[in-house]
Order: sequence, then C-alpha cells, then structure tokens
Amino acid sequence: MSRSAGLNIPEHIATIAEGLQYRDFLILGLPLDKLLFTDGATGEKMVKDNWINLQDKGIKAGRVQFFNNLSSHMIKYPGKVWIGVEFFCNDSEAFWLQTDELIIAPAHQ
Repeated sequence: MSRSAGLNIPEHIATIAEGLQYRDFLILGLPLDKLLFTDGATGEKMVKDNWINLQDKGIKAGRVQFFNNLSSHMIKYPGKVWIGVEFFCNDSEAFWLQTDELIIAPAHQ
C-alpha cells in the first residue's frame, strides 16, 4: 500500500498492510456430467453455493468453486456442472511447476 496515495490511514494499519504477502492460486476447471451429492438444505441435485473453503491440512486444495452458480458466461459446455478446484501456491513453487496431469490427479480423489 502506498502511503503517498493521499489517504489518511492510521500508522498501525499501514504497517500491517505493508507486511501482507501476495499468494498466487491455480484454478483447475473440471466439467462434470452431474454431482453425486445434493444440497443438504434443499435436497436438490445442485449445490447453491458459489464456493466452499476447504479447511483440511491433508489436501492441497483450498477452495472449490461452482462456476454454474457464478455466471452462465463461465460455462463452456451447457448441461455440464463446472467445478473449479483452487490450489493456493506461488508460481515459483514445485506444485505450480508440475505437469497438468500431476495437478489434475489429486482433484479426482
């Protein structure tokens, strides 16, 4: 954050903001014919959430997106369920530098 932007930001907030680190993320798009689960609240076949954060240290993914719920313009093949699996990593990390096949493999588990 630039302190010269003319904003009146308290010093302690500016210090915290300057210490934040940027983190890249990689999104793997998976077109599925259907979901094998239903929305727990409604029992409908489609989840109504836009994304779900994953809080499990045992998996690399950090969030799942449901592109169908965000915009129809994000769907390449209408009739498919498009899920985005987000992996939080920097573009210099080993995970990012893997082949597409190695990145895709854990998303199918």
